[in-house]
Amino acid sequence: MATRRPKDVGEYTEWLRARHREDVGTRYPAYYSTVVATMQRQFQASALWSTLMASRQAIDDEYRTIKGVGLLTADTPVLCTKPWPSFLDKTFRKNIVANANWPDPPAGGWLLPDNWFGRVGDLVRTSFYVRYLDGVEFLSRRVESIATDQQCECASSLQPGEEGYYAMHVDIASDFEIPRRDWDTLRLHTSVELQVTTGVKSLIKELLEERYRLTRSESSSERRSTTPVAWRLGSEAFSLIYLGHVTHFVEDMIVRLRDSRKESNR
Repeated sequence: MATRRPKDVGEYTEWLRARHREDVGTRYPAYYSTVVATMQRQFQASALWSTLMASRQAIDDEYRTIKGVGLLTADTPVLCTKPWPSFLDKTFRKNIVANANWPDPPAGGWLLPDNWFGRVGDLVRTSFYVRYLDGVEFLSRRVESIATDQQCECASSLQPGEEGYYAMHVDIASDFEIPRRDWDTLRLHTSVELQVTTGVKSLIKELLEERYRLTRSESSSERRSTTPVAWRLGSEAFSLIYLGHVTHFVEDMIVRLRDSRKESNR
């Protein structure tokens, strides 16, 4: 008999229990919170984080010298942790929703409690906000340079924006010591995610984050719809995606106008 694919997170937690003997119910969320809080504290105390914070003004000054305007918004980056429901949902998507090999494991194997802290790379994350669209790559390259100077592995990726979200993600590898469930210590090598985007895009993301999460996940009617998003006029998915695209275009035009004005004033 074929294994039935779980259709939501509730069925997924039952599948974890039945198939892998992993109970992530009542007690596990508290353990998870302890782990990610430990990682957050350790990265915040790292030389890399201190250097990044101390370098912001110099990076802003460099951009101002080149472009004639400031780079950074007034927001101070804050290290955050991925909430348990969001983390569980991500493993659900990896193990079940996006698993083309079902009922066999996805490429790379199952994400399970004995390995998932080392394989989900945004348990600790932060955001850097810039004023102008071209500042996203400018700041990201400076962050990469600082990470390299600190002898940290670093990888960057431009988020392509198919779903209306545009940013640069800079993943910086770091070593952690986290508690096991038996309260022994586990050494972990995984990455922290630094998102670099514009202040305007951060507002849109904040306003529409819940809708964005649902459209990426499990069983929303919009995700199951066979009608292309471009023709789901008036739907939340249509609004989310095209607001992101329009904003991206407008921010590009702002950069062009800024640079053309600078040229004309020479």
